[in-house]
Amino acid sequence: MVVGQWVNTGAVIGKVGSTGNTTGPHLHFEVRLGENSFYATRNPVLWMVPPQGYGVLVGRVTADYGSTLKNHLVSVTNLQTSKVWKVYTYASDATIHSDSYYNENVALGDLPAGVYQLNIIFNGCIIG
Repeated sequence: MVVGQWVNTGAVIGKVGSTGNTTGPHLHFEVRLGENSFYATRNPVLWMVPPQGYGVLVGRVTADYGSTLKNHLVSVTNLQTSKVWKVYTYASDATIHSDSYYNENVALGDLPAGVYQLNIIFNGCIIG
């Protein structure tokens, strides 16, 4: 792959492997907009189309006066199956930056279609 190259559906853009100092096989995937810099990194979940019947949760978790909550655990519960997913809001030293369209600070991909409840602990209280 080279900068600016167009990628077609189904094209191989990476392979899972274990090189360098790793704890196991993985794939590092980033999306950078506008420039090849740390500050241009966006959450790749926002750029991948989920399989049919699945979706992506994208949100902005804020405190009382609109400031974003950093590194807060969000529990996402499917109300039909009771399955729980856990995801953290972006940290203050995040390697992922909010997209200018979504202005998000949390994203979770590959969620089956359904009805969900979100909970977060804020100031010692569970908010959901």
